[in-house]
Amino acid sequence: MLLTKGVERRRHSGVISAFREHFVKTGLVEAEYSSIYGETLVAREDADYAVEISVDFDMAETVLRQAYRFVRRMLEYLARKGFLGESTE
Repeated sequence: MLLTKGVERRRHSGVISAFREHFVKTGLVEAEYSSIYGETLVAREDADYAVEISVDFDMAETVLRQAYRFVRRMLEYLARKGFLGESTE
């Protein structure tokens, strides 16, 4: 997504900040997708680094469902802007 704007970042915090700046604040992508990205990133970091976290089925299912929605929306955007073919399947 960011490369479509000529933007590169090296860290997750920079990526989410740039995503919000270039896509959410400009109205190209709805704010809910910024939240999904942020929440999913936190869940992934917790699962990777937190010693006392328990990931259950419901949590994993929720995160996967949100990630799927995020990816579908980004594919829709990219297809609409001509970066992908017509199909987002």
